[in-house]
Amino acid sequence: MTNLIIFILCALSATNLLQNEYIFQWLRNLVNSTKLEILIDMFNCPTCLGFWIGIGGCFIFTSLYISSLLINVIVCGLISSLSNKILYSTIFKL
Repeated sequence: MTNLIIFILCALSATNLLQNEYIFQWLRNLVNSTKLEILIDMFNCPTCLGFWIGIGGCFIFTSLYISSLLINVIVCGLISSLSNKILYSTIFKL
């Protein structure tokens, strides 16, 4: 249970860093300069970006393995995505 909480907190903070913080402004500028709408939309959506961060995070948090790698990847992406959706719809939209 502790590993799950740590995973959620890491996914939330990584999504916030990539999407909002000054240190990754260069990356957001790079994404915006590509003119790829799908990539630009992904960086502007905390739920979408959180999903992909969750997928990457599942390889770091190996103790979260459920039964198979594919199920683990999908579940980690879902957990991260839902956590970001809940956080951004309740706290940041006030």
